[in-house]
Amino acid sequence: MLAATHILGGAAVYKLTGSKGWIGLPLAFASHLVLDRIPHYDLNITWNLFLGLPIILFVLFLAWKQNDALLPVAGFLGALPDILMILQVGGFFHRIHMSFHFEVYYPLPVYLFFIEGGIAVSLLYYISRERGK
Repeated sequence: MLAATHILGGAAVYKLTGSKGWIGLPLAFASHLVLDRIPHYDLNITWNLFLGLPIILFVLFLAWKQNDALLPVAGFLGALPDILMILQVGGFFHRIHMSFHFEVYYPLPVYLFFIEGGIAVSLLYYISRERGK
């Protein structure tokens, strides 16, 4: 799954908890494992950076606009398992992470891009809303 989708997922789960860091941040991290259960393409680092940087900037903008400094932290935690995997940190955690990942089969259908896109747009809409709306 794209880092952008994981960032949006972490931020959305955090916001869903009413922005309570004590529960929202651990759940933001756990959202990664839940999203990885959905069949998806895993694109390379170049595509992840290309698509992820605008999302990072948008989440930072929302944090400023909504006066919530933990929103980007939650987004980061949503992407952290893949960051740890790229940096090859934590062999034990990597095994746990991959045990949640859907089993890849080939060829992957093209419609999976649209499913992930729909998820990302829905999460983007949710985190963009003002509190209580």
